[in-house]
Amino acid sequence: FEYQAYRITGAGVETTPVLSRGKLNLLEGTMVVSSDRRMIATCGRVTRSNSLINPRDWGGLEVVRFDPATGKVSDPILLPLGGAGIAGTGSISGRGGESVAFSPDGTKLYADEWVSDTVRNLFQFDIGSHDSATIAASKNSIIPAGLVPGYASVRLRLFNDSIYVVGKNKKTVGIIAQPNASWTSCGF
Repeated sequence: FEYQAYRITGAGVETTPVLSRGKLNLLEGTMVVSSDRRMIATCGRVTRSNSLINPRDWGGLEVVRFDPATGKVSDPILLPLGGAGIAGTGSISGRGGESVAFSPDGTKLYADEWVSDTVRNLFQFDIGSHDSATIAASKNSIIPAGLVPGYASVRLRLFNDSIYVVGKNKKTVGIIAQPNASWTSCGF
């Protein structure tokens, strides 16, 4: 996985990107930038079509540091989503997730995990330390029952200091009202 950063100035977009390597091997997914522009998270899941194209495309979740002055990405950390899955995902289903969002203060990371075509799990990670073992140990499901039924697809969006959980085939919108708070207090 290669990050490409293009500098944008008053004169326009520079055509030569700054290139950085990550650890995640991903053909499709979601990328978000923290509100202070110092971190990037990517999340993706394996589908039948992309796993046939590239069997090494295992999806998963990655968080990296980003230097907005230089465009360089550093310190990639692969994060586990669920239980034991296929190599690299740490996903119950072995297929990773589809969406990711930072808390407004940048100390928490939220990600979904694909469990089945109509069930998702939502996790919170405390990413304040940027230490892989500490972050992995901080993972908690934010859903009391453990799973979100009826979601064929999930999109997490930060807006007005709350994270909205929007799902295809769902006629409701979930909200994480206090995304800066710990998983027991985040208010999903």
